Amino acid sequence: MEIILVTEGTLNMTVGDREYAIPEGFGVFVPPFEVHAFSSPLPNQCHVLMFTRDLVPHFFEFLQTSSPVAHLFAPSEEAYVLSQRHLPKEENHADYFTAMAVLSPLFSDILAQCNFLPRNNRQDDSFYKTVSYMNEHFAEDISLVSTAKAVGIHPVTLSRLFSEKFKSNFCSHLNYLRCSHASLLLQSSNISCTEIAWQSGFGSIRSFNRAFQELYAMTPSQYRSRTLP
Repeated sequence: MEIILVTEGTLNMTVGDREYAIPEGFGVFVPPFEVHAFSSPLPNQCHVLMFTRDLVPHFFEFLQTSSPVAHLFAPSEEAYVLSQRHLPKEENHADYFTAMAVLSPLFSDILAQCNFLPRNNRQDDSFYKTVSYMNEHFAEDISLVSTAKAVGIHPVTLSRLFSEKFKSNFCSHLNYLRCSHASLLLQSSNISCTEIAWQSGFGSIRSFNRAFQELYAMTPSQYRSRTLP
């Protein structure tokens, strides 16, 4: 999940099929697996809060049966002050208590303003189950067919859902998940690239290098040398 808080200028952003021009002092909530993109022609600054369901388990459960009608919200003064106090301008990884101090009031504002409605689209439910399954099993030997079987839909239906929701395909999203996990290991450990490839679900170092370069425009070794202190 993500929360984007604009601290300077105006951020132009698309979430799903909706476009937003987010002014300074406002925020946007991006639910899990929601396609989103930034397209601002002018400079701006913002805090991008990226977090997993582990920090907000009850809210994550709520999102399995509800979805927001709107994504834009106005943070309360208390929430905005806390975010400014605890979130420095540079990239950081907040500890648990700092993260909760910032997230809790923001989620209170999100629940009050984003107008959540029950999910009633069977295809949306199937897609949600699919991406949840992939998040848990990406390091295993999974495929479009095996994933479709695991969540109980036809592979052709699943392929179409990926095209509609992600404007991509199953393999591209799977590689994205695997490379994202690999990038964290490259930053935080000194284990070999071959071992990282295996732990991330790639069958060979060659397929790992190819997928990583397509996503990050550099090899895993180059990425490691740029990110490690």
